[in-house]
Amino acid sequence: VTPFTDDFESDSGVWTVTGEWGRITDAGVGDSTSFGDSPADFTPNVDTWAVTGVDLTGTAWPVLAFSERFDFGGHWGYVQVSSDGGAGWTKVYAATGSQTEWVARRFDLSPWREQDQVLILFFVDANSGVAADGWHIDNL
Repeated sequence: VTPFTDDFESDSGVWTVTGEWGRITDAGVGDSTSFGDSPADFTPNVDTWAVTGVDLTGTAWPVLAFSERFDFGGHWGYVQVSSDGGAGWTKVYAATGSQTEWVARRFDLSPWREQDQVLILFFVDANSGVAADGWHIDNL
């Protein structure tokens, strides 16, 4: 079972976002687009997020996989998961600093297997006045 994929080549319409999150052209892994929190530089001191829901019913060992590159400029990026509609979140990944090359990431989502509504949140904690390139994800 593959409950969800997104290569960000077209607007899948499944993301709810705040701030500047959106498709970024000429920035993907081996293709023309990625998804990121800033088409240019993100706004300092403004937290932003992108969230989507997936149905993990029928999955035996679900894995969240994506490629990323980022320049947080002292800020943080988090991947969080919720199965209670966003009332509580579990952090599965945190990143800060700069990573200019694309790196593939994989995270075990087995604690949420068989859940019919799992939210996956990419959150940028922009906690300073420093502007930076932000977070780019691809091939989710």
